[in-house]
Amino acid sequence: MDREPEEAGLDYWTKEMNNGKDREFVFDGFVNSPEWAGICKEYGIKPVTLDPVSAFAERLYETCLGRDADDAGVKYWANEIAVNGASASEVARFFFFSDEFIKLDLNNKEYVTRLYKTIMNREPEDDGLVYWAGQLSTSSSRESVFDGFANSPEWEDICNSYGITK
Repeated sequence: MDREPEEAGLDYWTKEMNNGKDREFVFDGFVNSPEWAGICKEYGIKPVTLDPVSAFAERLYETCLGRDADDAGVKYWANEIAVNGASASEVARFFFFSDEFIKLDLNNKEYVTRLYKTIMNREPEDDGLVYWAGQLSTSSSRESVFDGFANSPEWEDICNSYGITK
């Protein structure tokens, strides 16, 4: 911050660490602050967010919608999770059933592949792809298949890695 700490700030961060927060938490607090953003702006650089909730939102844009995230969208979805208490599954559901996603006009195999990449963080195995695409062709809705993926241990692991509720 290029200054001495004020007493209240020093007390706050010390208390956070004494209550179990790690150094990464404190570091994130500094690099995600308006003061840090102002310093970056002075030097003509854009601060990189290290906020895991924002990183999760960016990941949804990339894996689900197949495009780079926009800043306003990331801020909106990060706020929905961090402030308004939306779960990761609720936000992912919005992405998968948004007008933008629907306009991609993906066939069943493409839809299932997108679920694997977003929810399980991997490419589908052949048997799984055939099974889920077949379910969509015969009896299951896209919503019910989404729910099946969103209830997987892989999704829970991804959510936990970002520190958010599945």
